[in-house]
Amino acid sequence: MTTHNLLLNEYIGRFRLNVGTAEKTTLLKSITLQLEGREQIYDNPIAKQEAKGSNTSINRSSTETANDSPVDPCKKIFVCKTITLQDENTPPCDAVKAGSKPEDNYWQVQKGASIFPFMFNIPSGLPSSWKGSKGEVTYSISV
Repeated sequence: MTTHNLLLNEYIGRFRLNVGTAEKTTLLKSITLQLEGREQIYDNPIAKQEAKGSNTSINRSSTETANDSPVDPCKKIFVCKTITLQDENTPPCDAVKAGSKPEDNYWQVQKGASIFPFMFNIPSGLPSSWKGSKGEVTYSISV
C-alpha cells in the first residue's frame, strides 16, 4: 500500500519481505529503497524503439548511411533519494530472527512476512508522470 500526500510532498508506503519456509537459512545484510525520477527525450522514432528494446522492425530507407544511425535518447535523472531500512548501523529489524547474532554483518532472518513502513519526502515542483511520442517522465522505487 502506498499513498502520496500532495500537500506535504510525501510518498508513504510499505515494503513486504517474504521469506519461505524451506530448510535453508536466509541471511540479511541490508535493505535499501531508492526513489528515482527520470526523463527520457527521444530525438527520433528509431531511437525511441531502440531505447524501449522493442523487437518491432523499423523500415529505414535504402539511402541511410552509418552517419544516419539513430541518436540515443537523452536520459536525465532529476530526483534520486535513498532510504536504508536495515544495515549494520541499525538495530535488528522485525525480520531478524529473535536471539540471532550478526555474523560478518549478516543477520539470520525469520521465516514468514515482515513489513517495513517507509516515507520519502519528495521535492516540490516535480513534473507528473507521462509518456508520449517525444519522450516520457517516470518514477520508480527499487529495493
